[in-house]
Amino acid sequence: MAETIADIADAAVEIDEGVWNALEHAGFLLDEDPAEQRIDRKKLRLAIFRHVIKAKVTTKADRKLALTKGRLTKLVIPNADDDATDDVGRKVYQELSRVVWSEANENHSGAVQTLVGDVTDDNGLGYVLVRTRVSIDGNPTDAVYVTTDYQRIAEDFTSPLGQAVTRAARKYAMNATMLIKRGQDARKVRKGLDGAMQSATALATSTVDLALSGGDEA
Repeated sequence: MAETIADIADAAVEIDEGVWNALEHAGFLLDEDPAEQRIDRKKLRLAIFRHVIKAKVTTKADRKLALTKGRLTKLVIPNADDDATDDVGRKVYQELSRVVWSEANENHSGAVQTLVGDVTDDNGLGYVLVRTRVSIDGNPTDAVYVTTDYQRIAEDFTSPLGQAVTRAARKYAMNATMLIKRGQDARKVRKGLDGAMQSATALATSTVDLALSGGDEA
């Protein structure tokens, strides 16, 4: 039988209730008006930090120590039901997993990344939060770990960023090519492309040079 609008709405309410109940049970809701429930992001981020900082990887073989997205969710929200068989239960777990994973953000502005960087190894190097993919029973799975090993950082952190930059440059170039094919002034289009590439390079270089000179982080 096809679901009615009422059925879909009821399921959405059940999913929301399931998510909020799980977060409340784990202690991640702010003590405010129940009608205006909000996640205690600071507490959630600290909980994630306490687990990821233990997942230290120094060699490629050590990647087995990385915390999978599912494992991290269960560590942070123990009552998250990853074995749910009903549709509502599965969607509740998926949303809880999304909430946790979104906070395990490896970007420089990520709160957990900042917390991780305050911890140093025996050589005084600050740890870096890194996302990767590991194989679980032959299935590629999102995972996260911390490291100070540059080879691990190059493979799982800077290399994907470089690939993203290359994809963005290719997209710009293909769109510029389209404009030229449709009669736009090739010189103007090329000038715009060159300007964008030069600006991006200048920004990247100046930001890194600032760090090399010991200046404040951008």
